[in-house]
Amino acid sequence: MKRPLIALAAIAALTGLASISELDPPEATQAQVFQVQGNWSELKRGRNILKLHVSDPQGAAVTGARLELSYDMPEMPMNPPVEPFEAKDGGNYETRVLLGMRGTYQFQISISAGAQGDRLIRNQLIQK
Repeated sequence: MKRPLIALAAIAALTGLASISELDPPEATQAQVFQVQGNWSELKRGRNILKLHVSDPQGAAVTGARLELSYDMPEMPMNPPVEPFEAKDGGNYETRVLLGMRGTYQFQISISAGAQGDRLIRNQLIQK
């Protein structure tokens, strides 16, 4: 029984898809329209891939959503480059972020799906 699980993990690693269990716990957006999981604890100084999983409050994956990102250090604005999110399978989305130095970054993510929209604001300490 372990072989199929190992094969699935290898496929996920090769394709760059993160399993939901590898992401940090879900957080509700401001109006609680969506739940967002991210690889926040894996982010480090330098170039990163920000991986997000978006679901509804009941946990069903939200596919076909539009995500927009802005991020910076509140104490030392740097105007980092912003790239669009790329939709992956099953409510997963990815973008590249450049974290130039250690410290606290504020990520603002706007999410819209159909007629619904909401925003997540996340402060993340980058120590590595």
